[in-house]
Amino acid sequence: MAAREIHVSKTDGLFKFVSRIGTCGKCMRQAFQAAFLALCLCAPAWMAGWMFNSSRPIWLAASATALLTALWMLHVVVFGARIAHKSVARIASAGAPASAGVGFAPTKRAFLTVFAKAVAAVAVATVLPSRLALAYGNCNDPGSFPCNTTFCVPNGAQNACCPASNRFLNHCDCRCYVNSSDFSCGSYTYCS
Repeated sequence: MAAREIHVSKTDGLFKFVSRIGTCGKCMRQAFQAAFLALCLCAPAWMAGWMFNSSRPIWLAASATALLTALWMLHVVVFGARIAHKSVARIASAGAPASAGVGFAPTKRAFLTVFAKAVAAVAVATVLPSRLALAYGNCNDPGSFPCNTTFCVPNGAQNACCPASNRFLNHCDCRCYVNSSDFSCGSYTYCS
């Protein structure tokens, strides 16, 4: 039997799904909400297992909770890795070569520092209710500017927006700032 080759095009649905992991704020929030809902269903599953003298409901609920939590954490970790990679690459390209003694070469410590900050910030941002995120989705307001990014999009909105006075959307904490030097995330969008 001849082996069949499988070609995956970039327009394939699975590729689109996988390529969005860690880039979509709305998806990260929904992954957390699904994991939290599955965790809340563990108590009724435990009671059902106790009433019917079966461990199956407990195992199903625990498995669903573990898988959905892993999906949320995958989103968070991939987001942190992307932010850290871009930030360290920006640092390396902005400075002179390390041999010149002026700049510095990116290190694992620099990467891990930015990675840890980005993971912590996006984990907190996805856990908080969407009303607490300062980027908002009402782009019809004449005093707001659309941010043309998939980061920090509030639930039910098509786009994130920032007010005219704070047009820099920080991807780590989903807040709008006056200037890009006001935060140390390394990933932002200028809303225009």
